[in-house]
Amino acid sequence: VGPGIGQWVEFEPTNPRPLLALGIWPGFQSFNNPARFEQNGRPSRVEIVLNGEHRFIATLGDRPEGQLIPVLDYAKPVSKLRITIREVFPGTRLTDTCISRVVLYDDADEKSEIQEGR
Repeated sequence: VGPGIGQWVEFEPTNPRPLLALGIWPGFQSFNNPARFEQNGRPSRVEIVLNGEHRFIATLGDRPEGQLIPVLDYAKPVSKLRITIREVFPGTRLTDTCISRVVLYDDADEKSEIQEGR
C-alpha cells in the first residue's frame, strides 16, 4: 500500500555465516524495460537488522545497479536478516516501491579440497 515505508522483507539463510556485506538492487530493474526503474519507487534509506539484535541504517543511491552495504562490527553467523524501507525515491508513474535483488556476501573461508594434477 503506497510507497511501502515501514514494510519489510526477511531472509533466513540455510547456512548461517558472518556477513561481510550485502548487495541491494533498488527499484524495478529490467534489461528489457529500463524505464521501469524510474516509474516505480526505490528505497533511499533502509534499516537492516541482523539476528534481531544488530541494527543499522543504509542509504542507497538512486541508480539502477547493485549497491554494496558493508556489515560493520558484527561477526556472528546471520540466521535472520530483515530489511525495512524507511525512505523512498518516489516513482514517476506508480506508487509502489520495489527491490529487485538482495545478495548476502560472506567470507567463504572453507577451503575447497583440490587435488594436484599430473
